[in-house]
Amino acid sequence: EPERILSCMKKTYPEAQVVLTLGSDGSVYQYKEERYVQEIIKVKAVDTTAAGDTFTGYFVAGLLEGKSIPDTLLRCAKASGIAGSRKGAAPSIPYKEEVEAWKLNRKDEEVKWFIMNRRNVLTFFSNCVRMATLTRCE
Repeated sequence: EPERILSCMKKTYPEAQVVLTLGSDGSVYQYKEERYVQEIIKVKAVDTTAAGDTFTGYFVAGLLEGKSIPDTLLRCAKASGIAGSRKGAAPSIPYKEEVEAWKLNRKDEEVKWFIMNRRNVLTFFSNCVRMATLTRCE
Protein backbone atom coordinates (compact mmCIF):
# COMPACT_ATOMS: atom_id res chain seq x y z
CA GLU A 1 0.00 0.00 0.00
CA PRO A 2 2.85 2.55 0.56
CA GLU A 3 3.60 2.50 -3.17
CA ARG A 4 -0.03 3.28 -3.92
CA ILE A 5 -0.06 6.13 -1.40
CA LEU A 6 3.18 7.60 -2.74
CA SER A 7 1.96 7.33 -6.33
CA CYS A 8 -1.31 9.02 -5.44
CA MET A 9 0.42 11.79 -3.49
CA LYS A 10 2.84 12.43 -6.35
CA LYS A 11 -0.04 12.65 -8.83
CA THR A 12 -2.31 14.77 -6.62
CA TYR A 13 0.38 16.99 -5.06
CA PRO A 14 3.38 16.95 -7.44
CA GLU A 15 5.38 19.55 -5.46
CA ALA A 16 4.79 17.93 -2.05
CA GLN A 17 7.45 16.24 -0.01
CA VAL A 18 5.95 13.27 1.77
CA VAL A 19 7.05 11.18 4.72
CA LEU A 20 5.20 7.97 5.50
CA THR A 21 5.78 6.17 8.78
CA LEU A 22 5.16 2.47 8.30
CA GLY A 23 5.43 1.07 11.81
CA SER A 24 7.67 -1.98 11.85
CA ASP A 25 8.41 -1.43 8.14
CA GLY A 26 10.23 1.82 8.86
CA SER A 27 9.63 5.03 6.94
CA VAL A 28 9.87 6.42 3.44
CA TYR A 29 10.42 9.96 2.17
CA GLN A 30 9.47 11.07 -1.35
CA TYR A 31 9.87 14.26 -3.31
CA LYS A 32 9.17 14.02 -7.06
CA GLU A 33 11.53 11.22 -8.25
CA GLU A 34 13.62 11.26 -5.08
CA ARG A 35 13.07 8.58 -2.47
CA TYR A 36 14.74 7.58 0.79
CA VAL A 37 13.83 4.48 2.78
CA GLN A 38 14.74 4.03 6.44
CA GLU A 39 14.46 0.74 8.28
CA ILE A 40 13.46 0.71 11.93
CA ILE A 41 16.01 0.50 14.70
CA LYS A 42 15.02 -2.69 16.49
CA VAL A 43 14.43 -2.34 20.22
CA LYS A 44 12.43 -4.22 22.83
CA ALA A 45 9.06 -2.44 22.58
CA VAL A 46 7.61 -1.38 25.92
CA ASP A 47 5.13 1.38 24.99
CA THR A 48 4.82 2.85 21.48
CA THR A 49 2.43 5.66 22.51
CA ALA A 50 4.89 8.47 21.73
CA ALA A 51 6.90 6.83 18.94
CA GLY A 52 5.05 8.55 16.07
CA ASP A 53 5.06 11.98 17.69
CA THR A 54 8.75 11.55 18.46
CA PHE A 55 9.44 10.68 14.81
CA THR A 56 7.51 13.75 13.62
CA GLY A 57 9.24 16.10 16.04
CA TYR A 58 12.71 14.86 15.15
CA PHE A 59 11.89 15.03 11.43
CA VAL A 60 10.82 18.67 11.61
CA ALA A 61 13.85 19.46 13.78
CA GLY A 62 16.15 17.84 11.20
CA LEU A 63 14.70 20.00 8.45
CA LEU A 64 15.03 23.15 10.53
CA GLU A 65 18.64 22.26 11.31
CA GLY A 66 19.40 21.75 7.61
CA LYS A 67 20.33 18.08 8.01
CA SER A 68 20.17 15.78 5.00
CA ILE A 69 17.05 13.64 4.63
CA PRO A 70 18.98 10.36 5.17
CA ASP A 71 20.59 11.71 8.36
CA THR A 72 17.24 13.04 9.54
CA LEU A 73 15.43 9.75 8.91
CA LEU A 74 18.13 7.79 10.75
CA ARG A 75 17.90 10.14 13.73
CA CYS A 76 14.09 9.80 13.66
CA ALA A 77 14.40 6.01 13.68
CA LYS A 78 16.77 6.14 16.66
CA ALA A 79 14.60 8.61 18.59
CA SER A 80 11.33 6.79 17.99
CA GLY A 81 13.04 3.48 18.85
CA ILE A 82 14.23 4.90 22.16
CA ALA A 83 10.75 6.31 22.86
CA GLY A 84 9.12 2.95 22.13
CA SER A 85 11.49 1.18 24.49
CA ARG A 86 10.21 3.22 27.45
CA LYS A 87 6.95 3.51 29.34
CA GLY A 88 4.73 6.56 28.98
CA ALA A 89 4.23 9.33 26.46
CA ALA A 90 6.12 12.59 27.11
CA PRO A 91 8.61 11.02 29.56
CA SER A 92 9.67 8.48 26.90
CA ILE A 93 10.79 11.10 24.36
CA PRO A 94 14.60 11.18 24.35
CA TYR A 95 16.72 14.33 24.43
CA LYS A 96 18.69 15.15 21.28
CA GLU A 97 22.03 14.43 23.01
CA GLU A 98 20.81 10.99 24.02
CA VAL A 99 19.77 10.14 20.47
CA GLU A 100 23.08 11.36 19.04
CA ALA A 101 25.04 9.35 21.62
CA TRP A 102 23.15 6.13 20.87
CA LYS A 103 25.46 3.93 18.82
CA LEU A 104 24.16 1.56 16.18
CA ASN A 105 25.45 -1.96 15.79
CA ARG A 106 27.06 -2.99 12.51
CA LYS A 107 23.84 -4.44 11.06
CA ASP A 108 21.97 -1.17 11.66
CA GLU A 109 24.67 0.76 9.82
CA GLU A 110 23.92 -1.19 6.65
CA VAL A 111 20.84 0.91 5.89
CA LYS A 112 19.86 0.97 2.23
CA TRP A 113 18.84 4.24 0.59
CA PHE A 114 17.07 4.98 -2.65
CA ILE A 115 18.35 8.42 -3.60
CA MET A 116 17.78 10.70 -6.59
CA ASN A 117 17.46 14.44 -5.59
CA ARG A 118 16.77 16.60 -2.51
CA ARG A 119 14.79 19.68 -1.31
CA ASN A 120 14.04 21.18 2.15
CA VAL A 121 10.26 21.51 2.34
CA LEU A 122 8.03 19.06 4.16
CA THR A 123 4.48 17.94 3.79
CA PHE A 124 3.71 15.44 6.50
CA PHE A 125 0.56 13.36 6.21
CA SER A 126 -0.90 11.39 9.08
CA ASN A 127 -2.65 8.05 8.63
CA CYS A 128 -5.99 9.85 8.53
CA VAL A 129 -4.93 12.14 5.69
CA ARG A 130 -3.36 9.20 3.83
CA MET A 131 -6.68 7.35 3.84
CA ALA A 132 -8.59 10.46 2.69
CA THR A 133 -6.10 10.95 -0.14
CA LEU A 134 -6.37 7.32 -1.24
CA THR A 135 -10.15 7.65 -1.33
CA ARG A 136 -9.78 10.80 -3.44
CA CYS A 137 -7.51 8.99 -5.93
CA GLU A 138 -9.87 6.07 -6.51
